[in-house]
Amino acid sequence: MNLNFIAEVWDVLKFHLEPSEVNVAAENLIDLLINNDYESEDIREAFRDERSVLTALKNNIEELDQLDDSYEDSYDDSYDDDDWR
Repeated sequence: MNLNFIAEVWDVLKFHLEPSEVNVAAENLIDLLINNDYESEDIREAFRDERSVLTALKNNIEELDQLDDSYEDSYDDSYDDDDWR
């Protein structure tokens, strides 16, 4: 599905949400898009005027970076070169 179309739908739907629910809805939207293989750069471009969506995207990227770092740390700590000899 075209991200520009999704952005247009978001633009209409967000006005039907309670203000306190917009950020949660944006986070859910980002999760859905990322899980369906949309690239963060494409999302950023399509939603460039949507602060709540861009904030959710930034938080998602930071969360993934933290997961990657923790995975690398646990992987580095659990394996030693001597284990393979």
